[in-house]
Amino acid sequence: MTVEPGLNENENTILDEIMEELDTSDFERLPKSAIEAARKHRDQIIPLLIESIAQATERARKGEYVEENSHFYAFYLLTEFEAKEALPAIVDSVLLPGETPHDLYGDTITEKLQGCLAALSNPPFEEIERIISCDEADEYVRWAAAGSYLYLVRDGKLTREEAVHRLKRHLVNAIEKETVPLISYLICELSDYSPHEAEAEIRQAFEADLVDEITINLRGIEESLRGGDHYFQTSLSRCRPTGIDDTIAELSKWASFKTPPPATDSEFLDEDDWDYRDDSDTIRNLNPKIGRNDPCPCDSGKKYKKCCGKS
Repeated sequence: MTVEPGLNENENTILDEIMEELDTSDFERLPKSAIEAARKHRDQIIPLLIESIAQATERARKGEYVEENSHFYAFYLLTEFEAKEALPAIVDSVLLPGETPHDLYGDTITEKLQGCLAALSNPPFEEIERIISCDEADEYVRWAAAGSYLYLVRDGKLTREEAVHRLKRHLVNAIEKETVPLISYLICELSDYSPHEAEAEIRQAFEADLVDEITINLRGIEESLRGGDHYFQTSLSRCRPTGIDDTIAELSKWASFKTPPPATDSEFLDEDDWDYRDDSDTIRNLNPKIGRNDPCPCDSGKKYKKCCGKS
């Protein structure tokens, strides 16, 4: 790992030890001590965290399998630290083609990327625009970028009208290219705004059969349009917190970092009741759950992940 200038030998040793622990920790044990130590050396370790993401990106771009995990924890810590200088490295990594972003970050792409982009972006939000416009990017990465606008509106960094304008512009371009996944995701995001300004373009997409109606159907759009500002305010109220307040608390929710308690004869506790993982027992969650890409059972016309699954 690069030695940081201006630090004494002991300080560099501490930083190296933190990064080594983040690198070698697997997903059966959350490296709490390393994360806590990184917080104590926030300013000194930020460049190393950014470097770990850049290195993982470069290796993945060459087709290498990145076995180490410091880039994964770096994503969370840099977002927690509100290290805006890390955004270009994060964006480069999530713009890797195919499934590579998911290989590097797992469910982080669909669960936390929206809030990360909103937390680390500054006007005019060029990095978000870059992601949505990138035809080679993974479709879920582009969806996350489109979804980050609602966070920015909720946080007062963007007006509702500007967010709708941006999403509408991307929708028009996607319709021209007949990019069905992106069209569907953009319409799904627009539905949060009761988007009368984009109604014509949305209906055009449905009439041209360019919308995946498992993602969003016309009934859901019409409900949004009828709901007006009340529907929009409800969408804002359901928007998750921007960024990451506490990496340990956030990752402690992950099933891979929890161990299930002993079950009774026919009773299995909810995943939220699992203990914090401190061993390597195999995890099994036997409760049936709704898939995040399944239609929402509330019959809203949206996917579960974009409706009741958002809360």
